[in-house]
Amino acid sequence: MPSVAKSSTCNPADAPYGATAVQVMEALGLREAIQPKLVDAASITHEYQFEISNAELGFVAPTELTNSETGSRWLMAPEFCGPIRQDAVLLETGADNQPTRAFVDFLKGPKVHAIIARYGNVQG
Repeated sequence: MPSVAKSSTCNPADAPYGATAVQVMEALGLREAIQPKLVDAASITHEYQFEISNAELGFVAPTELTNSETGSRWLMAPEFCGPIRQDAVLLETGADNQPTRAFVDFLKGPKVHAIIARYGNVQG
């Protein structure tokens, strides 16, 4: 990847999309070429902001591109990586809070499952 000066992704230890980006780079045999040019961001939002202003290549969540018509994109094919898990947790402090429980129930429902699947994720 000599023509790419900077690339970006989320830190694989902190974000599922970062770990998936590493899987894809390895599956394509590009990790060694990209690694020295790779900037790890703290979050997917931070990574996207860095990518659109500084990087020539970036790995972002499809949801970050929903309202963007610029640039080119390639959706990571499932054969290059495992599923990206999206999880939610109800904390003990919210266990008795009805609106919080209703929101968690909504997240487990069919509407949200359809949205999550549309972006290539799996419900945890």
